Parts: sequence; C-alpha cells; structure tokens
Amino acid sequence: MSERLGFFATVHADLKSYAEFNELPLRTPLNYLYVIMYPGVMAVFLFRVSSTLHRIGLRPLSRIFYILTISLFGADLPPAAEVGPGLVIPHPVGMGFASGVKIGKNVRLFQGAIVGGAGYEDRSLDGFPTIGDGAVLFTRSQVVGPVEVGNDAIIGLNAVVMKSIPAGAIAAGAPARVVRYRRGYGPDGPISEAPEPPGAASCG
Repeated sequence: MSERLGFFATVHADLKSYAEFNELPLRTPLNYLYVIMYPGVMAVFLFRVSSTLHRIGLRPLSRIFYILTISLFGADLPPAAEVGPGLVIPHPVGMGFASGVKIGKNVRLFQGAIVGGAGYEDRSLDGFPTIGDGAVLFTRSQVVGPVEVGNDAIIGLNAVVMKSIPAGAIAAGAPARVVRYRRGYGPDGPISEAPEPPGAASCG
C-alpha cells in the first residue's frame, strides 16, 4: 500500500491519473476544468472530502458528503475505506467498495465493479479485499472476502474474485482464474531482464 498523502496532493494525483487515462495533459486551466467536470472525477473528489472529514473526527459531516456521492453519481464510496492517490472511476454509476477495503494508488474501477465482504455465512470468507497499486477492475467485476489483488493485476469483465490474484496477472471468469500475465510479469512476480554477459557489448 502506498504512503498517505495530504488532501490537496491526493486530489491532484487523482486529477493527474484521470487526465493520463484520457490522454489529456494538464497544461492549462481549461484542461483542469475539463477533467474536473467528468462525473467520475467529481465522485472521487466528494469521496476525498468525506474521507478527510471522517479521519479528523467530523463523521456526521462526512456522512453528508458520502450520501451526496451516492445520490449524485450512484457510487457507494464509504469514507472509512483506505484508498491511495490516483483513483480513477471512469463510470461511477453502480460501482462501490466496502468500508473495510484497502486500495492502493493509481487503481482503476470501472462501472459496476464491487469490492467488498463476502457475507458471514462462511466464516472463512469473513474479511475484506486488498487491491494493489495499479490494479484494474473492469465492468461488473467483483472482488469479495479477505483476498488480495496484486499490483498491476487486471480483473476482467464480470469476473468474480474469491481467491487472491498475483501481481501482474490477468484474471477472468466466475470464479476468476489467471488466464495470462501482463508484460513484465510471470507466476513468480515481476520479471527482471537478465544482465548482459561480460564481453557482450561491442567495442568501438
């Protein structure tokens, strides 16, 4: 999990991440305004306000912003959740996460994505997910229970994750299984390039 930034630094990281997602550099005030007007950006901003108020003890006021986020954008983003900077929600309607989840930096959650508890009928499923840095959860995917989605992992459309997914993996299906790995990753984690053997470089 990433180190917590201050409120304004976190909001700027959210804007920058969303701008990169839309390939729109933040070079002018007009570009900033254009990015701010996306519903997903506004939903994340209200969540940041709610989260900050919750953290400093102003919880009744925090709940007001929480309810506003649900009412205006249809996204259930409880203020007690731990969410790193750079959060991108391209289409906020119908997506949400539980208050006990931990989400890293630069994570992308698409429409209808759900991150939460699995219920209490089976105590082995009691708990909440941890989502690593740079992970992507596509439309209507679900991550439930005390599982971990590794850094840079991708959870595909309609996938249901009930077991941990390693870093860099691409998972699909219900229940989700790893179908392949992103470039630079393998079953054992990031793949480092082998060092060039001595004498391989040509002499000029």
